[in-house]
Amino acid sequence: MSFDISFRPANLSKEPSLDDFVKYFAERSHYEYDEEFLEFSYINRNSGACFTFIFDGPMSTQICPEPERGVLSFNVSYSGGSAALKQLAVEAAAEMNQVCSHFDLLYEDRQFSETEGHVPFSERNVLVSLAESGGFADTVIDFVKAQGETTLF
Repeated sequence: MSFDISFRPANLSKEPSLDDFVKYFAERSHYEYDEEFLEFSYINRNSGACFTFIFDGPMSTQICPEPERGVLSFNVSYSGGSAALKQLAVEAAAEMNQVCSHFDLLYEDRQFSETEGHVPFSERNVLVSLAESGGFADTVIDFVKAQGETTLF
């Protein structure tokens, strides 16, 4: 399974810089920074969860059309059992939520058919999308129900 998400500021005049992200991730647990590739890798040796946030550069310098530009992207590639994948999904969604809250970011999840373009972050939608992408939809139902949601699909 491979999963990619793009993030951009809700207010385009308040775009976070690389230095902002370096400082933020340096203060968070389980992150390692790769200065060459501008990647912030989350590696939780206790749970086995691993994923990466990548600084995409200032949006004004990007060649793609403006609506597709993002300041940060998220990537995870995974192969393994569904129990470990569920843990990865829960940790990844929680970390994305923290990043979006801290920097006031919108996200675009091209895997999730219910949203189009960059929208406010939804932990529920990311979990559903990860579940659908990873083929383990049944294993996130309990998590979503625990948040008070009675129907998922």
